[in-house]
Amino acid sequence: MEGEVKQKEEAKQIQPLLPPTPKEVSLDENLLSRQLAVYGKEFQGKLSQTNVFIYGMRGVGVEVAKNIILANPHVVKIYDKNICTIQDMGSNFYISEYDVKSQKTRAKACLPHLKQLNSNVHVLDYDGEINEALLSEFNVVVFTDYYNREKLIAWNKMCRAKNIGFIYAGLLGLYGFCFVDFGEDHKILDPNGEEPKQAIISSITNDKAAVVTLLETNQKKSHGFEDGDYIIFREVEGMDEMNIQEPTQVKILSKHCLEVQIDTTEFMAYTGRGLIEQVKVPIPFGFRNLEESFRVGYGLNNDKFQSVDCGKEGKQEQLHAILQGVLAYATKHNEQLPEFKNEDQVNAVQQQIDILNNLYKKTQNSLIVSNLDQNLLRQVCYFSRYQIAPLTSFWGGIIAQEIVKFTGKFTPLSQWLHIHNFDLLPEAHIRNPNVNRNMTNTRYDDYIMIFGRDFIDKILIQKVLIVGAGALGCEFTKMFSLMGIACHKKGFVHIADNDSIEISNLNRQFLFQREDIGKSKSLVASVKGKQINNSFNIKSHKLVLDASTENVFDDNFWMNLDFVVNAVDNVKAREYIDKQCVWYNKALFESGTMGVKCNSQVIVPHLTQSYTDTRDPEEESIPICTLKNSPYLIEHCIQWAIDYFEGTFVKSIKEIQEFVKNPLKYIQKNQSELMPQRSAEFQNKLEWIKKLLQIYNKPTYQECVHLAKQLFEEVHNNQIAQLLFNLPLDTKDQYGSPYWSGQKRPPQVIPYDSKDELHVEWVQSCANIFAKAFNIQICKDPKEISNISDQLKVETFIPKKLDINEIEQNQAEQVNLDESEIKCNLLIEQIKNELPKKQLELKQVEFEKDDPTNYHIEIVSAISNLRARNYKIKEVEKMKVKVIAGKIIPALATTTAMIVGTVGIEIIKFIMQKPISAMRNSFMNLALPLWVFCDPVEPFKNNDTEYDLEYLGPVKAIPKGFTKWDFIFINGPMRVSEFRDYFLEHYDVIINKIYYENKFLFDQSEQEAQQHEQMDIQDLFELVFEDKIPEFKQYLKFGIYASDRKGNECKMPFVKYSYKGETIKTESDLLSESASEALDQAEESMKPKSNLSPSKQKRLEQYLEDQVREFLNQLIIDALKERPHSFLKFSYEWLQLYKANQLYIPQQFHQDSDLSPSELELQMKEYLRDHVDIYIEELVFNLITKRPPQPLDFAIKWFFQKHKDDRLHIIKEQQEVPGEEPIVVEFKTTYVEEFESYNQEYEESRLKLLELENKQEEEEKQKQKKSDKTLENHQIELAQHYEQYGLICMKFHKTQEAITYLKKSLFTIIKFEDKANSMEASRINFNLAELFDRQQQYFEAFRFYKEALWLQEQILGEDRIESVEILQRIGLILQKHKKYNSALQNFQKSYNIMKNNFNYECPQVINPLINLANCLLNLRKFDDALTYYKKVLRMYERNNQMEETVENVSFLYNMSIAAENCRFFPDAINLMNEALDMIQICSPKNNSIINKINDRIRQLHQLYDSFSK
Repeated sequence: MEGEVKQKEEAKQIQPLLPPTPKEVSLDENLLSRQLAVYGKEFQGKLSQTNVFIYGMRGVGVEVAKNIILANPHVVKIYDKNICTIQDMGSNFYISEYDVKSQKTRAKACLPHLKQLNSNVHVLDYDGEINEALLSEFNVVVFTDYYNREKLIAWNKMCRAKNIGFIYAGLLGLYGFCFVDFGEDHKILDPNGEEPKQAIISSITNDKAAVVTLLETNQKKSHGFEDGDYIIFREVEGMDEMNIQEPTQVKILSKHCLEVQIDTTEFMAYTGRGLIEQVKVPIPFGFRNLEESFRVGYGLNNDKFQSVDCGKEGKQEQLHAILQGVLAYATKHNEQLPEFKNEDQVNAVQQQIDILNNLYKKTQNSLIVSNLDQNLLRQVCYFSRYQIAPLTSFWGGIIAQEIVKFTGKFTPLSQWLHIHNFDLLPEAHIRNPNVNRNMTNTRYDDYIMIFGRDFIDKILIQKVLIVGAGALGCEFTKMFSLMGIACHKKGFVHIADNDSIEISNLNRQFLFQREDIGKSKSLVASVKGKQINNSFNIKSHKLVLDASTENVFDDNFWMNLDFVVNAVDNVKAREYIDKQCVWYNKALFESGTMGVKCNSQVIVPHLTQSYTDTRDPEEESIPICTLKNSPYLIEHCIQWAIDYFEGTFVKSIKEIQEFVKNPLKYIQKNQSELMPQRSAEFQNKLEWIKKLLQIYNKPTYQECVHLAKQLFEEVHNNQIAQLLFNLPLDTKDQYGSPYWSGQKRPPQVIPYDSKDELHVEWVQSCANIFAKAFNIQICKDPKEISNISDQLKVETFIPKKLDINEIEQNQAEQVNLDESEIKCNLLIEQIKNELPKKQLELKQVEFEKDDPTNYHIEIVSAISNLRARNYKIKEVEKMKVKVIAGKIIPALATTTAMIVGTVGIEIIKFIMQKPISAMRNSFMNLALPLWVFCDPVEPFKNNDTEYDLEYLGPVKAIPKGFTKWDFIFINGPMRVSEFRDYFLEHYDVIINKIYYENKFLFDQSEQEAQQHEQMDIQDLFELVFEDKIPEFKQYLKFGIYASDRKGNECKMPFVKYSYKGETIKTESDLLSESASEALDQAEESMKPKSNLSPSKQKRLEQYLEDQVREFLNQLIIDALKERPHSFLKFSYEWLQLYKANQLYIPQQFHQDSDLSPSELELQMKEYLRDHVDIYIEELVFNLITKRPPQPLDFAIKWFFQKHKDDRLHIIKEQQEVPGEEPIVVEFKTTYVEEFESYNQEYEESRLKLLELENKQEEEEKQKQKKSDKTLENHQIELAQHYEQYGLICMKFHKTQEAITYLKKSLFTIIKFEDKANSMEASRINFNLAELFDRQQQYFEAFRFYKEALWLQEQILGEDRIESVEILQRIGLILQKHKKYNSALQNFQKSYNIMKNNFNYECPQVINPLINLANCLLNLRKFDDALTYYKKVLRMYERNNQMEETVENVSFLYNMSIAAENCRFFPDAINLMNEALDMIQICSPKNNSIINKINDRIRQLHQLYDSFSK
């Protein structure tokens, strides 16, 4: 009785500490959006009512607390009465030096930080006694790093009795474990988190076990169901009894057939339609208690431990036994773990294991480990007291996810997980005295005890780039600061991200709080990283890493890195970083997450594949016809809604903005660009302008509602009514089968109903978006919207019968074009009568999923669900629409923490220079759960081949076995001929072509080959690309086409060409300078370029000396790597001795060395003499003279300003030393940014022209006084200004004025017959022709184009690449006038020129090739046309450049005509389906073209069927 009274009293004291659990939970969807995409509202609601108790705030415990608080439970209470120590700071990111000095408990130190993570969670601490009354208040209890066997067993039994989830986990050095017990009656409600599958029924048999055949909707995939899945039937016709059956299990028979245990012999026969849909039924998943699980080992649901790494199989049983021994030992020794290298304590642990084994032998089904691995036992015991950040992060993610699984979401552990990472230990044996493990009383002591002092010395000076400061970037920043990476002034971490913090980030990017919203991610992450470890040398960049920022992240930047960490969330960024790492030979650690799934990849130069060597499968696209007329999945409806949003709100607002600025100009411009070929597109634009003019001319909220109601009726009533009018429900297809069957679901009309909440939300959201765009006050009251909409009338829709005659295709096209032109003209007249009297300030609309006030998700959700209702598809909640429409990547803090820990383990291996066989790639799924670690894949090696697909023949690999990591280094400057000679001399190959990116620099088959061969490569590069090589580039990447002396094609690595000749030194260069001379030169080179104060000049000199030391230190590291004496240690003293020519080697070497000290000294002297100067030069000429020293932090912000002496100023906004003047370093520059606008340019040119014309008149009057040469010069100058003025008029579309002055220029310039003026005349002729072409004055255009071509060929010769554009223009004009043979000659000539001057894969060849094919099509030479179309298609595929444009739709359309006439009907049909998909993406509102394509597809099917018969 006394015990019960005591417990009740304790319960009364504890009860008020926990807030009451709410019956209904209000979820912050903006904060939790990425997590809701994984858990869904139901399970997130359960989690938000969950109370969690966490014992222990060491590294693992604080990681668990952080991750579960971010997951948004109701209460998290933490417990840890241990006083903070300096060692805790190596794994607990919330404990500071102040907490250690103040002797706070771990719980008290962590509490304020944990509270800041999520204001929706009640975070509490507790420092009383742990008892039943306390634990009874929680749903899940977690014990971390607690080692009292009896108490753990007792608490576990108590939790089981009260249906409380129990988790026990810990980290013993490099070994971690986790145990889960949710009781005997736990049920899994969703085992994997995957979306339920569904399929369309084709037939059902009348059998005792019915066989269901499914409709094939995707040839590449099966239905996806598995044996044992539960399904239900819906919408089955005929066999109606199936629709009321309980969920039943399936047995898979084949790709499209399955069997269900339902007796259908007495059912009606199946007549059509129907779906099967997977349902997730509760799965019983019981657990053993802790005491029994210690003995048996395995869970109730399996007979072995979780498999993780095939290289560590069989270790789990050993670790399970060792854990019990350690736990029993700690229980007897006041919960103290074994000490490092204490053999007596190791033996005591072994004794406890033996005692337990003897005890277990008396019971059946016990796990007995007889032959215990003594080395594994010692490793666990020696390091049991130490923890490192990568492993605490890894286990913190796993354990927090197991807490979530108590809700029934996902499959829990069954029941133990044991993983060790003792392969991280130094190669020397753990008892080797030469591994220095002397602790330093710093935060790094745990790392020193595990890895030794040498490891810490290396890790402190690492130079790292983190790309991305989101969820992964925050975790990496935290982990690196805890580990000590770059925590010495010689190391650094750069973190780059151009994004700003949003509220949705706070759910998993734990370094950010609400007050940080709107700030730079990289900046805040770097500040928080320094708060964790004030020695952390991290610099942030609010920049994206791509080609646009290579002037910032230049060659010097990349070459100084040790490794790169990718923390981005898109493939494009990953591919760019991968490309850079391959180019600069840098290790890359790649990782990514997708909800509960994650993966990592180790990429090491020359040893592994790179990221781009493997690609994920592309996302499946939805056929356009499915989206438009026959959706059968909610995803189809959502995609349609997104496309509708883009056309209705984004494009239409832009169009009306452009229209009202100058209506006449807008109409003329679109007429010239779109008529007549794209008249339907123009018609769509005009229709939207007409609609929006309703609001523009009368900007009231009522007009917004009126338009919204019209659009509702148009989308959900009128379009469906028209579709059903043309295709009634009893329509048959060409085979006599019902048209509305299979995946074609018959739609139903939905008239607007103001009493339907979803209808009102549709209209309200649409009206509010328009209102915001027009700066009109919005309405938030649905009832008011309902009332307003009731009063507004919408025109009754009457369907029209559409009939397309079966006439020749070209005639049909002409009819449709004419009809569309008539409609456009009618709309233009209507719009002219409604022109606005004044311009309004409109706001652009861009789809934004995370703004709760913009109504974007509301309208997309309403459209999606009402379209689903149109087609009787199951509607979904708004959150699911947001996830799909916003392409939200599901994300969890747990998965992120786990994968970052995994990458951290591999980074440690890399720093320790472990062999590649020790490294692992990983794939993990916390839902199943599943952990797979595997060896990295070797890079592909190029060898001789009998037939190469690229070269279409045999190819030799030179050198054999080279990989993408290998480059040929060539030091310039040199001429092309010298470049070719180099390859002939060193590789015995002849260079035929040299290319850069996708353009040839040199081609020995071209006419200018001999001239180009004598040019310097840099000059040739700048000639071809018409631009200077950026100053920040040190190397150029050249590809080469080569052959051996016998003419065999050769495949070779890319060339890394140093065009400056500064980065790759020759032997004579190295001997020319000493280190001291280089230092003096560097100091002198800085003086004239700066106006530093004496104090800052002194700091600069000190910095320079420090940098020299750092480079020489790196030199020694390199020497040690390359020489056999890697045991040596050097000091910086040798720098001074080097200056005095007194090099020496400290006498500290390994006892097993076979070299004497004198021999070692000779070797080092030789190495240093060969290498030291190049390091000094690289420092001086690259680091110092090319960019300001980093410690002085010159360039916080750069900007151009126009200045009278043409100088670039670099200004430091924040002073490094208070009270000093800003540092200004002046560099001479040849470029000053132009600030004058076009209007200023136009005005200045006009005034200059008037001045010159007046001057010309004066000179004509005084002609007798002037020499002929002077007059000639003045006339040339006047002609040039006529041309300049004409070109400026072209910019402003002053066409007639431009023609007048260009003609004046031409008539002036043709008086002079020299070469330069003839080229000028050719250019003027071309500009005049282009102007007449725009005006559709084709005869004049043709005349001037021909004149331009003639002049150009007279000067440059025929078949020049400069002639291609003119030949193309002439050909197009001839084709418009149906002079196809003449046009063909011009197209053929231009194509031959392009083919001879460019790489056959080059995209520049595509347009001439298309024009040539189109011309052949008009000549009805279908075979030839199809051949050229296929070439174009292959080029698109090689260059991955087939963009979704109307022009490419036309290309596919024409190619299908050629294929049809060649009787390749399947190809023609496929091409038209591609065209249909493309037009829906690029112009979804272009109904006329879409209908035309659909009609053509039907015709092709009919032709194919009749032809087959």
